[in-house]
Amino acid sequence: MSWCRTKPPHRFTDVVAELLEADDLLLRLHFSRQFRHTYSVDGYGVLVIERERWGIKIGLDAEEGDALISAEFCYPSWLCMSIARDGKERRRYSDDRGRLVIDRKFD
Repeated sequence: MSWCRTKPPHRFTDVVAELLEADDLLLRLHFSRQFRHTYSVDGYGVLVIERERWGIKIGLDAEEGDALISAEFCYPSWLCMSIARDGKERRRYSDDRGRLVIDRKFD
């Protein structure tokens, strides 16, 4: 059956790891508190992978410098904390006048 897969589809984290491993950068991401690397994506712009302490941000920036889409993750669990697209942002946790608000429909 040609429609059956022999192995499960890649998770997002696997794809990022494969990209960085191909350029011998995966260990730098894991062991650095600050990390930034970019990949040119023909026709779209630049894929940016950044790490700042416990946060990882992955985004696609247009050639004009505008952010098309981005996601922020908590490292090392890769728990998605926010997604931004077309200027709109959705956060798993947010602060509403000093109170923690949890978006239970985030996933």
